[in-house]
Amino acid sequence: MATIPNTSNSFEDNHAIFGECLKLPYYRGKVEKWMVATNIFLILVNIISCVITLAANTLFLVVYFRTRSLRNTHYFYLMLLAVTDISVGLISQPLLIARIFMEIYSVHDCVLWTVMRASGYYFSGISLLTITLVSIERWFAVCRPIKHRRDVTPKRMAVVAFIVWAVWFIFPVVRFALPKFYRAFGMLIGGLIVVIFVINAILYLKIQRSVRDGKLRFSGKEQQRNTNGDVNFEKEGRMARTIALLLVVMVLASLPTAMGTTYKSLRGVNTVYLFVFLPLGDTLFLINSSFNPLFYCYRNANIRMAITKFMSSLNASSVNCDSSSNNQATSKM
Repeated sequence: MATIPNTSNSFEDNHAIFGECLKLPYYRGKVEKWMVATNIFLILVNIISCVITLAANTLFLVVYFRTRSLRNTHYFYLMLLAVTDISVGLISQPLLIARIFMEIYSVHDCVLWTVMRASGYYFSGISLLTITLVSIERWFAVCRPIKHRRDVTPKRMAVVAFIVWAVWFIFPVVRFALPKFYRAFGMLIGGLIVVIFVINAILYLKIQRSVRDGKLRFSGKEQQRNTNGDVNFEKEGRMARTIALLLVVMVLASLPTAMGTTYKSLRGVNTVYLFVFLPLGDTLFLINSSFNPLFYCYRNANIRMAITKFMSSLNASSVNCDSSSNNQATSKM
């Protein structure tokens, strides 16, 4: 069994086997067996995750646009989250797979390395921000239902999402356009992520408190005009818990990255960091894109019913096609 040697080779000690591309370190020394084994394992994990990401999110998007009851403010940001996750499966994960595969043969491409990291930064951040938008929308729905019905529309939600996506695009651009400030960039992003998680935690606690109290915030006449009836506190509480669990999973997935950063600060850039912590952190963070649709589809009865109905219609269409083919064959005999 291949084991990781206790190497002291680091970027600071030996520049001959390490290089940098816009402050992104890479290895250019002799590839050892444990490095190959680690990379092959990560390639397989990313391929499986990529397939699940594309299939699950595509299925959700198809069902979303085919089901009228899902095309509302309640599911709008989940649709955008699926779009983001598909982008991860189409761009970030294939680039990561290519990057890890090339390392097996000691091949390095600076453009590929840069694009992969930039896309990973962007789409991972967008996923987190989109989940935050879901939390904000659910807070309005539960704690400010009258304002939610009056002011929250898909068009306005789309404008907010576009602004958030556009602003976040600035961060990876600045990171790679000004590589000498990468440490300050890392501290800034780390601080923003902490703030975002705190905001989500506060929103979750507020939603849960409203759900627990069960205070209906509509007046009698407004209840009668509300086509969905009273606020379903049990349903909203379940949705809030779903979003909270997604955030918890995202935190757990980011732990290898945090551990890698700590290891790097203590030991420097070495083979263990480049072949274990760095690719493992990237892999686990991108795997969220395959986990998200499976999780919120499992937790939401309306989405499950819509998917079941869609799959049943596909099965019925397939049976009808087979029957038609058999009838045509029989008539020709």
